[in-house]
Amino acid sequence: MVSVSNEVRAITPFMALVLALKLVESVVPNPCIYGDALMLDFVFEVLIFAPLLAFALHFMFQALILRAEPNTSPEFRKALSFLFYLFLFYFLIGFGIHYAGNAINNSLEGHSHVAYFYDEYLGHVFSYLPILGALICIVVAEIRAPSPYRLSNADIAVLLVLSLPIGVLVGYAFVEGQTPYLGYAVVPALIVLGVLVRIVRGLRFRRLPILTFSLMILTVSFVFTMVYGILYPGWPQPSEFGWSL
Repeated sequence: MVSVSNEVRAITPFMALVLALKLVESVVPNPCIYGDALMLDFVFEVLIFAPLLAFALHFMFQALILRAEPNTSPEFRKALSFLFYLFLFYFLIGFGIHYAGNAINNSLEGHSHVAYFYDEYLGHVFSYLPILGALICIVVAEIRAPSPYRLSNADIAVLLVLSLPIGVLVGYAFVEGQTPYLGYAVVPALIVLGVLVRIVRGLRFRRLPILTFSLMILTVSFVFTMVYGILYPGWPQPSEFGWSL
């Protein structure tokens, strides 16, 4: 049996890698590598970041669904797996739509409403909603198979430290993608889910590391989005100010 501390140690390198990759992307120049449209960040995001995130979610879900096997029916596991991989499939589609629309929009001399729509609206919605759906599937699997071990104070501290920069990145993505309303909707929904889990199933958050970590991240993103909206009414894109993460 894998202890929660080991689970936290398994999460830490992936999150550190994500932060390192985003830091490199933000400081390294972003030249065109083919024609006037294909930028270096397109290759990085589509060929490295999106598959890395998809594989991480896949392995996380599989570990939890296997642990939940004694407590769930085959029909439940099949239905949850179908939903999870459907969400993952649409996430990858949405990611491709977003960056294709972004590349086309950047290559045009004038503003294209069609490319902008595919880039900033359809692409972001098709990316964010499915990834949130996949996360909910993971949390549901964890609720059906909570860890037999409790998060220690050290584990909580590690997750809290990781949640701060990751939460800022998520909040930045909501604002840059012109979808701050998703951040405002998701955090209360997960809080309600956590309260229901505590009341109905009697589970403590210390036995649900993924739900706990998700709540930490989304709470930070919620605060970031709220403060940004107060400082900059209407949530203008950070890229309009030359900010890039």
